[in-house]
Amino acid sequence: MKLVVTCRKCFSTNRLKEVTSDRYRLSQTIGENFILKCNKCSFENTYSVNDVHAETGALPSVLILVSLIIIGSTLVFVKDYVGINSW
Repeated sequence: MKLVVTCRKCFSTNRLKEVTSDRYRLSQTIGENFILKCNKCSFENTYSVNDVHAETGALPSVLILVSLIIIGSTLVFVKDYVGINSW
């Protein structure tokens, strides 16, 4: 998961470099309030640790989808090879 903050001016998401498991550890690392400069509009603002949220990447969803496709196609080929017509 990546930690992101939404810019208050242009509403784009900005990723934090820190990797922590919860907000308490994040506040111990960077402080309760921190200054961040937006990557898109260069607006510099003060954010709280409570403004940070986590986003999951698309990779786990893609891996699950590919796995289901492989398993489904394997079952179709096995069914045709064995000669099971009950499906």
